[in-house]
Amino acid sequence: VGVDTSGIILAIQVLSQTETPGLGSKCEEILPGKSSPWFQEQFKGKKATEVAVDKDNGNIDSITGATITSRAITDAIADSTRSLINKLGRLN
Repeated sequence: VGVDTSGIILAIQVLSQTETPGLGSKCEEILPGKSSPWFQEQFKGKKATEVAVDKDNGNIDSITGATITSRAITDAIADSTRSLINKLGRLN
């Protein structure tokens, strides 16, 4: 996860995953005509501490059939960046 000093996500990248092919593995799926994974792209520009999956009334579209994977990635981003921003004293 890359965030700027105001806590806005610049980019995320899943470095490794062993999710079920065709379900959770879609966290790395690149759609035709695109150059990066659709699931990861939707985090760009969002406030890192406020991301949540749509199933939790959030702003990140879950992967169909892989809500647990979607929630795990999203929660990890929110929790880790919240901790970092708190340590830096810049939580808004």
